[in-house]
Amino acid sequence: AFTSGRTRAIQRSVLRPVDRLTEVRAFEPRPRRRPTVLRRPAPLPRWVVAGVVAVVSTACAAGIALTLLGPEPSAGERVLEYYDDLDFRRYEAAWAQLDPHNRPELDRYLLILSVNDGLVEGYAKLEQLTIDGVEILGDIGRVDVTLHYLTSLETYRVSRSHDVVRRDGRWFLVADPVVESLPANQFLRQQTVDYLDLGRRDQTRVEVDYNEILDRPNVSILDSRLVRTAAQWHIVGQVTNIDVDPADITVAGWLEGPDGERLAAYDGGLATVHKVRPGETVPFRIDFEGIAGAEDNADPSAGDFDPESFTQLQLDRPIAGYAVSAKALVTGRDLDRLALSELRWDDDELAGTVHNPLVVSATIPMLSVARLDSSGEVAWVDGVVLPDGIRPQRSTTFSTSLTPLAEISTVEVPGRHLDTAGGRPAFAAAPTFESDGSALRIVTRTFIREFRP
Repeated sequence: AFTSGRTRAIQRSVLRPVDRLTEVRAFEPRPRRRPTVLRRPAPLPRWVVAGVVAVVSTACAAGIALTLLGPEPSAGERVLEYYDDLDFRRYEAAWAQLDPHNRPELDRYLLILSVNDGLVEGYAKLEQLTIDGVEILGDIGRVDVTLHYLTSLETYRVSRSHDVVRRDGRWFLVADPVVESLPANQFLRQQTVDYLDLGRRDQTRVEVDYNEILDRPNVSILDSRLVRTAAQWHIVGQVTNIDVDPADITVAGWLEGPDGERLAAYDGGLATVHKVRPGETVPFRIDFEGIAGAEDNADPSAGDFDPESFTQLQLDRPIAGYAVSAKALVTGRDLDRLALSELRWDDDELAGTVHNPLVVSATIPMLSVARLDSSGEVAWVDGVVLPDGIRPQRSTTFSTSLTPLAEISTVEVPGRHLDTAGGRPAFAAAPTFESDGSALRIVTRTFIREFRP
């Protein structure tokens, strides 16, 4: 015990003052901090809190409404929304754009839309809509619009006018009145003609010609010529079915060089009547064009769809002649014809009335209009596709612009006809319309939509 005590005394004596001070401070207790006392503020009056909440809620609701709804559409914007809903088949939304005071019931409105048929109503896409003019007088007005429809055949430009009315600060379209012409006979029975091809051979043991067994109607090319428009070559003419069977005719043409080589070949297109009755004469037109993008990969027409555009044909040799070939098969489809009346032909404008005498709807009515020269030969052929269908036993009016003959020049080169007439004489039909030494031959046809279960 003495030794340990002495040792501790010696250790304390040799410690430095700094170490002593550190040792003493290490055992000094830290002073305690006085706790901070938080006082609760005085509560705000309830009416102040309610006012702030109301202001914030109103501002949020107004912001959301302006973001989602936006300002109330104008009369022109209301018409744009209406056709946008129709184009995307939002029929209930389109019906809501009509004036509630005169619009039909929703079921009636859908029924009216369902009976409308035709190329524009059933097969077109609204590509562009422009507002031509807006007239506002108080709470009523009129909006003129132009609709551009795109189809696989051509583009259509339709101009329409709509009356608008404002009710409770919102614009509505006035529904167009439904003017429906009823046929004279409510019940109609129509006879049909069926065709059966038994061949032309006799019941004999003698070997017959193989051509007499095939179902190939005899067709004859009456006339043809090579013409040139601004930047395109065409072959126009007329062909007759001289057989007893209806024919599905294919007309092909090609351009020949100085050595008889083929420079380009094409078939008859939209302006050509392919389904021909026995003894019927129809016009044809063959358009020659190049392949889009074949010469220039950067050509925008190679990727953009435009039914009315074409690529100019590039030829490295001059045209020394042409040839036309016509062949046919027996058919029993698309042989119906529509009736024309009240035709009016003024310069290059043709108008009239088309009547559907069938018991089915004419989905896509079409006209092939041939311009005849003084000798009765075809100088040009225009193909016209009516935008609206024609219901059974009903009529519609049409108006179209024909290609001026001043824009067409005849290329004087020899031509050859390759047909299946077999030496039989061909005959030409009488023109449909004559005026001041000029004549037209118009052939009607229609595409009929078939509904199959």
